[in-house]
Order: sequence, then structure tokens, then C-alpha cells
Amino acid sequence: MEIVQRMKMERKALLQKKAELERQLQAAPEGRIVCYRNGRYLKFYQCLRDDGREERHYLDKSKADLIHELVQKAYCQYELCDIDHDLKAINQYLKYWNEGSRLLDHLAAEPWLEQVEPYVTRKAKVEQWEQEAYPHSDRHPENLKIRAATGIRVRSKSEAIIASELHGRQIPFRYECRQLLGSVEIYPDFTILDPKSGDALIWEHFGMMDEESYAANMVSKLRLYIRNGYIPGVNLITSYETKDHPLEIGHVRALIGYYFD
Repeated sequence: MEIVQRMKMERKALLQKKAELERQLQAAPEGRIVCYRNGRYLKFYQCLRDDGREERHYLDKSKADLIHELVQKAYCQYELCDIDHDLKAINQYLKYWNEGSRLLDHLAAEPWLEQVEPYVTRKAKVEQWEQEAYPHSDRHPENLKIRAATGIRVRSKSEAIIASELHGRQIPFRYECRQLLGSVEIYPDFTILDPKSGDALIWEHFGMMDEESYAANMVSKLRLYIRNGYIPGVNLITSYETKDHPLEIGHVRALIGYYFD
């Protein structure tokens, strides 16, 4: 799903850029620029169409502003062509993705499905889980300032390390995905799908353990998890840090190795 979301965001940005370029071209002077080299010097001409014929008008130094505007117009036209090409490619991919059926849909109709090795159906479930949209946390979006290697934005460097290491090991995860624990709505740092077992795990990183109120809240949160079947060391991964003891990448890799190797 991540690549689809990124493509949609890129398409939106390209459409905005295209609209801006088109506004610039509407305000640009008529005709096109033609340039020839004459020894060490450049000679510029404005080409205008009249009754289907193109006429060239020499532009001397006094027309420097017009030369600049025509050059800018030509650049905008080339840039617009590139944007149209990129939009066509993105739209083709999104059209294929939207219309393409999932592997599980194919397998469900096959009578030999029960004879297939279990890892095949697990792989299909993992792929489908990765592609599905999910409800994100909307609290303080202005704090999502750190970009992880996956392209998503997170709230801290430590979360960026965790996201990047999970992505590097091809372990699918969702960042701040809504969970209901009993009647309590919660947004864990990472909800992870074990690619081997298909089981769901949660990873909470507690990054301010030297603050008393934060630590007290962490204890309450762990109690909530335990009451709802998430046990630290089993299906709940936890990591911690303070100002004097920041999270180290080696520790993150060790945790990933323990739970997923």
C-alpha cells in the first residue's frame, strides 16, 4: 500500500506543478525562441506564426527581457512534457493496481488450495495486509518531522531507526495504526505482521523514560496491553531510552533478530 500512497501523493504534486506551469505559459509572450551560435556570440530569434507560416524576428540586446521570457517559456514547455509523461506512467500503474485482483481472490477459487504449502497463503495474506489502507493517528501531525528510509514520517529519530530496520528486513508494519483494546482506542507506534507466522505483534518505543510522568503513563499502557492479551516478550515488543542512554541501532537489530529470525 505504501507505494500506492506515495504515487498518489506524487500525482497530486505533479498536477499542482502542471497547473502552475500552464498558468505561466498563458502569460508568456507569443512564439518560440530560436538560438544560433555565431562565433563566440549567440543570436536569438522570436518565431511567430502568421497564416500558417513561421516568421523569424531578430532579437538584439535591447530585447533581453523578451529573450529571457521566451527561454523560460521553452523550459516550461519541456518541463510540462516530462510531467505529462510521469502522470501517464503513474495513472497506468494505479489503474492496473485498482483493477488487479488479489492473490487470495485467485486462490480462494481453486480446489487444490488445501494442498498448497501454508507459506503460500501466509505470503498472500502478508501482501494483502501491506496493501490495505488503515486508520492513522491524527494527533499532532506537525510533530511528524523525521523521514524514515521507507519514506514515511515519524515523530523521533528512534522511531525512524525502527521503521528503517523493519523495512530493511522486509517485515511489514503499520505506523500508528488504530487498535481497539477493549473499549480503549490506542495508536501503537508499530503494528507488525510476522511474515513467517502471519501473527500480529505490537512494538512500543518509550523514549522519555527519565521523565516521571511519562514513565508512569508507560506502566499504565503496559497494563492495558497485558489485560488485552499483548504480553511483553511474546507479542509485544518494547524498547526504551533516556537522554543519557539513547536507543542504539544494534539493540533494534537484536530485537528484530530475536522476534523474527
